[in-house]
Amino acid sequence: MTQSKRLPWRALCAFGLLACAWPVLAPGMAKAEQLTSRYNVSLIGLPVGRASFDTTISEGRYSVKGTLASAGLADIVSKTSGSSSVAGTIKGGKLYATRYGLDYSSDKKTYRS
Repeated sequence: MTQSKRLPWRALCAFGLLACAWPVLAPGMAKAEQLTSRYNVSLIGLPVGRASFDTTISEGRYSVKGTLASAGLADIVSKTSGSSSVAGTIKGGKLYATRYGLDYSSDKKTYRS
C-alpha cells in the first residue's frame, strides 16, 4: 500500500483522538476524567461510517483508544475498519505521546504499526 493511501486514516485517527481528548483537558476539570465518544458519519443522509473513542485523563497522563469502520453503502464499495491508540503525558496543557498504534484494513489490504 502506498503512503498516500495510509495518510487519510492516520490523519482521521489523529484528529479523532485529539478531538476526544481536548474536552477533558480544559482547565478546572477534576483529576481523573473518562469520556466515550461515538460518531456516525453520513453523506446526504446515508450512513458511510462510524467511530468510537474512549479517552482517559488522570494525574498528568492520558490515553485514547478508538475504532473506525465503514458502514452502510460504503461497505458495498470498500469494506474498511481500523483501530488506533495513543498514550502519553500532559505537560503545560500539551499532549506528549509516548506510545501510538494504528491497525486497519481496507478491502484485502492491511496496515499494522
